[in-house]
Amino acid sequence: MLLQLEMDKCDRKGIPYNEDEALARILKKQELSPMEEVKHGIKTVKTLYTEERAPGVAKTCFKTIQVYTNNVIKNPEDPKFQQINLANEAF
Repeated sequence: MLLQLEMDKCDRKGIPYNEDEALARILKKQELSPMEEVKHGIKTVKTLYTEERAPGVAKTCFKTIQVYTNNVIKNPEDPKFQQINLANEAF
């Protein structure tokens, strides 16, 4: 699907389409540093869960992340805090 979008973009701009170059552009866009991933995640939560649409959801999400992060900072060697139990209701 992303390759099709790249092909359409090249067509609109009137430039020749090269699948290898298009794939390289797609992969480059998807490579984010850890900090960029965090910023993107925060922005996504704020966008999808506005107070008008889902009151309190974003706030609860950020509080939960804060608890997870504080646990790792306080106990970096404890294996209990090195992974998140996906079955946990808070998650």
